[in-house]
Amino acid sequence: MTAPGIPITYTKKELSSLFFAAVSFAAILFLNRWRTTDFSATTGALYFLFAAIGFFVLIFGAISLQKIRGLRLGLIVTYENNFLLIIICFALSFLTLGYALVLVPGWITLSLHPRLRLGHFRPDIHDRDIGFISLLFPIAIFFEALFFLALGAIFHSDFLKEFARFAFPLALLSFLPLPHNFGAGMFKWSRIIQTTAMLVILFVFIGAFMKDPTLILGTVLGAALFFVVTIVEYIPRIFAHGFKR
Repeated sequence: MTAPGIPITYTKKELSSLFFAAVSFAAILFLNRWRTTDFSATTGALYFLFAAIGFFVLIFGAISLQKIRGLRLGLIVTYENNFLLIIICFALSFLTLGYALVLVPGWITLSLHPRLRLGHFRPDIHDRDIGFISLLFPIAIFFEALFFLALGAIFHSDFLKEFARFAFPLALLSFLPLPHNFGAGMFKWSRIIQTTAMLVILFVFIGAFMKDPTLILGTVLGAALFFVVTIVEYIPRIFAHGFKR
């Protein structure tokens, strides 16, 4: 539940960022599937559309949970992503023919909600606020993955299991403690909780997709490339501003 009488809202910028991320991730998963699937023009277009809708639903659900929790804490949660970084990571996935799943989920910023401060003294936003709310993203994606895995097993549907194929890499890559990513907030808050949650999701992911090792390896390779790209992006800033705090 949200705070009484205050619904969650999305700005136009948030929705456009979410839509762009969903379409970009769908293109990356399409490349990954294209290597092993004989897509015709029609089936390829339908799979891409399905993947884009799937990613949008997954991310929208996770961000909505973060916004709900934020309101309960008297905070406004705003979703953001880095357009240029996503383009670069898509290019890397393209160059590896989809082997590397270089997904950049994004991050959130927090601000105090003016209506929810009445009668409450809240001097600042703490690391635990940003860390815990950031952690809700992979947790929500993880439970969405389990939900679709269970439905797929019950109804013997590869269609439903495909949602889990989207969800697990997205959840795991969001743990990376890098700028422009949810993991940075988690890392500053509690590395023990971050690492424990990541390992739990990783082990379930490996157990669920043992028969699809390319997906697991693609996620690991994607994480490595994401790390390299982010570090390279920050090298010019380090030399421009020096190493002083």
